[in-house]
Amino acid sequence: MTHSPLALERDGDVALLVLDAPPRNVMDRAFFEAFAACVRDVLPGLDAAGLVVRARGRHFSAGADVDQLRQVAASGDSEACRSLRENAAAFTALEALPFPTVAAVDGACLGSGLELALACGGRVATPSALFAAPEASFDLMPGCGGTVRLPERIGVGAALDLLLTGRYVDAQEALHLGLVDVLAPRAELHGAAVRWVRRLAAERGRFP
Repeated sequence: MTHSPLALERDGDVALLVLDAPPRNVMDRAFFEAFAACVRDVLPGLDAAGLVVRARGRHFSAGADVDQLRQVAASGDSEACRSLRENAAAFTALEALPFPTVAAVDGACLGSGLELALACGGRVATPSALFAAPEASFDLMPGCGGTVRLPERIGVGAALDLLLTGRYVDAQEALHLGLVDVLAPRAELHGAAVRWVRRLAAERGRFP
């Protein structure tokens, strides 16, 4: 039986979408297929005040499988290009859910992992979290909406710096830039993320 790279759990009225391919939670084809099916067929119908996107293991996500991305980019195959568009559409569908979403980030949050966090309405991170959009160093570019959402979150100048250099941003700088909303110790990350999503839900009138 194949292990799913995603798990759906609950914490009371808050749903939890768990990246479940530790330790790096790499986003390969299996991940994107499971994620697209989840945001299309499962999440929109949830009776939930909000959703926390978190990960099992040391890292939120090291991003997409670079070798697979290079193969797709080199092939020019229409079917492969369609799959890239579907990946981006799945992130947009997450952003459009009828309840608030918050990413709970620990460890590495890179590439498509960063794009996933950006597609959430809020981001809570540990002091040891690291953020980067390293695609430029692989002669690639973010393909799941990061080039739009990052400037929206932190401004055009700061976004261009991260996108063109691929440099790593620690949690404190991420907080300063506005990329992260709040920091919490690792032991308190889950609770902080749940509180943050409940706060967003209350602002929308979805939670008492």
